[in-house]
Amino acid sequence: MARGDGLKENTGLAGFGDVGQEEPEELMGIQFDAGSSQYIDSSTPVTGYPFTVALSFKLDSLSDGTLFCIANTSQSADWLGYIYFNHGEGNVIEAGARDSVINNVRSTGTIATGVWRRVVIIFEADDTTLRLMGTDGEIEVVSGSNGLTPDNVNQLALGRFNDSSPGSYFDGSLAQLAIWDRVLTPAEADAYLAGVDPQNISTTDLIVHCPFAGDIIDDEGGITLSGTYTLNSGDNPTSGTPDDALKTTEPATPTGRVPLATDVTDDATLALPRYKIIPHQTYPWNIWAVVQATGNDIFFSNDWGATWHPVGDFDFNYHTTVWIDSAGYLHTADRNGAGGITYRKFFASVYLGAHHVSADDAALNPWGAGNTGSCGGMVADGTNLWISDRVVSQSGADLIYVHYSGDNGETFTATYNTGDTFDTEHRVGMVVADGRPALVVYEQRTGGCRFYLYRWDGVDSFDADTDYITTASSDALTRQFGATIDSDGTIHVVWADQVDGTYVIRHAHKTWGNSWSSPVTLATPGTFNSEPAIGYQDDGVVYCLYVNSDGDICRRSYDAGWSAEVIVNDSAPSGHPNVAPVLPSNADYFPVLYTEDDGDSTYTTYVDFIYRTEGGGSGAISGTSEGTSTASGTLTGTGALSGASEGASVLSGVLTGTGSLSGSAYGLATVSAILSGTGSLSGSAAGTCDITALLFGVGSLNGLSEGSCIASGTLHNAAPTGNLQGVAAGSSVVTGTLQAKGALSGLSAGTVTITGTLSGVGALSGQAAGVATLTGTLRDGANIPIGEITIEFTRQGTGIACSVLRTGITASVRGRNLN
Repeated sequence: MARGDGLKENTGLAGFGDVGQEEPEELMGIQFDAGSSQYIDSSTPVTGYPFTVALSFKLDSLSDGTLFCIANTSQSADWLGYIYFNHGEGNVIEAGARDSVINNVRSTGTIATGVWRRVVIIFEADDTTLRLMGTDGEIEVVSGSNGLTPDNVNQLALGRFNDSSPGSYFDGSLAQLAIWDRVLTPAEADAYLAGVDPQNISTTDLIVHCPFAGDIIDDEGGITLSGTYTLNSGDNPTSGTPDDALKTTEPATPTGRVPLATDVTDDATLALPRYKIIPHQTYPWNIWAVVQATGNDIFFSNDWGATWHPVGDFDFNYHTTVWIDSAGYLHTADRNGAGGITYRKFFASVYLGAHHVSADDAALNPWGAGNTGSCGGMVADGTNLWISDRVVSQSGADLIYVHYSGDNGETFTATYNTGDTFDTEHRVGMVVADGRPALVVYEQRTGGCRFYLYRWDGVDSFDADTDYITTASSDALTRQFGATIDSDGTIHVVWADQVDGTYVIRHAHKTWGNSWSSPVTLATPGTFNSEPAIGYQDDGVVYCLYVNSDGDICRRSYDAGWSAEVIVNDSAPSGHPNVAPVLPSNADYFPVLYTEDDGDSTYTTYVDFIYRTEGGGSGAISGTSEGTSTASGTLTGTGALSGASEGASVLSGVLTGTGSLSGSAYGLATVSAILSGTGSLSGSAAGTCDITALLFGVGSLNGLSEGSCIASGTLHNAAPTGNLQGVAAGSSVVTGTLQAKGALSGLSAGTVTITGTLSGVGALSGQAAGVATLTGTLRDGANIPIGEITIEFTRQGTGIACSVLRTGITASVRGRNLN
């Protein structure tokens, strides 16, 4: 050590070496040149144990130097905690504490210059734990004793030791300093090493966060910086680089239908209740997909699927499933060649190289030689992880096991089973019901397949729900179902069935301990391989994908009821559609995965997207500041589409129930399909309101401040009241049919025109030098007040043909009364 402090050697960290990627440009941070004027001092945010320090660093030379230190500036050696690059001990990172003696931990191996690295140090009263990323992508951990009691510490320093004799100046760069006033969990610490922004790991007791990027020096508070340093230019080391892939800012809209893998088998994305695509649960534009393919078979995208990056080749077998937990780990499980299950755990934000966490792939096969198992499903809840396993035993007593880990898959400490035996042809889906893992078991039986439901008792076994579904089919349809659970705890299943000799897709739901709902038919594809898959968005919407008789990928969504069918992809015969098991409520798009026949005995896996507004239930789509609000499918229930500040609101599908489309400040509000129920289309400040199809029920189209309101389709029926208003030189126009009660109003030099049919009680109003014109048919009656009125019409029924309500207004009426 440069200061000659005689630091004693401690346990090393075997195998640590170069783990980052050589970067084409300088990464952002603060830079020190090993000179005595290059350092940062601050008051210390912590004065006692425990606490955790995380740092990103890059060496400019192999010179001894201090990255971080909290010290007593009046003493020669009282350090509450320090992080040091030690050239003399073999180019290692060293961390520890000091009072009259030093206790420390050291890594072993060589740390090169010019490469960004990350380190997390946990300082406790009894121990110091150092966590680093190894050369092969594994996180390696070394711990040593502390037992020291430095006192009267008063200063934090970066770039030097800062006691009464400052020294050991650092030659390199630092970034992403974070200090937590507690012990980070291993999962949280590893998330930092994987490149997750500290604020996205945990803000609980996060007392310092200094990205040292751009103009941001300290965006969490806790320290006041003084001293001299150089701010690097370039990209932040926690975004945009291969091992810092997780994006926390939403990118552009996805394009969809992106080829992921070519020359795959036709069942490379085999669905069932196992999942092969899943988004991050906080930043859902970060997506992972698994494909049974030769070569790369796991892929990552951080831009809504616009680009995909291969993670590596892990030789996934059949019955692969994925899950991502709240700590940011990606979990995978698949059937291995020995008949058991292979489990792997990955850093969620890393996509280059073999970056799975487990030192060895965990083989889960406790049922004895000769018996074979296969992955059924997987769920995670906090740090708890369960993997179901359907076992075909030599005795024919087929069982379902569940492997349990309470530490995010680091170890599996228990295996449970349901206690029941099943027919060989059975499949398992997993959900979390009331905080416990539950199994949805679909068993093929003679005389009708059955669904069973089991839930872990929280101790050592599974309880059976007494209610089950008996399906109409006794065919081999156990490969044709999906299961999920919504935020209300309702379990949903979809499956392929047979009704009157025809294959259909059915849906039923229940809560634990209650009866299943009566099955309803979602589709009649007429094909065995309809392969329904199901997933849930955490805003009340359940999505179902399936294959129709033409090989198209179709979808329907469920809230209080099911939406109309929409074709997701009809490019070629396709199969095995996958949806994510759960999507957070802030996700705008729902990723789907399917395999498509290329027509030459080869297949390609594609990723596509369901837009959020195609779901049922309450939905709001808001585009502000020249934004755009669009619903290209079906919006059911209460919904609002709002485009403000030169924005546009567009609905090209179906809006049912109460709905509002608003385009303000030069905005555009458009419905090109069907708006049913109570609906409002409003274009303000020279905006445009346009309906080119059908408006059912109570409807209002408003164009304010030189705006225009246009209905070129039909406005009619249901709750019979409709308004088209053009105010302040605006215009209201119906070129189709206005049925039932309707009002067309042009105010302040506006124009009101109907060239089609106005039926029922209706009013056409042109006020303040406005013009109201009807050139079609007026049925039942019309009240035409105020303005310059021109009517060329055929009137049927009784009613007031014309009523002039102000003097000085000329009204002309031409036409004939058919009564």
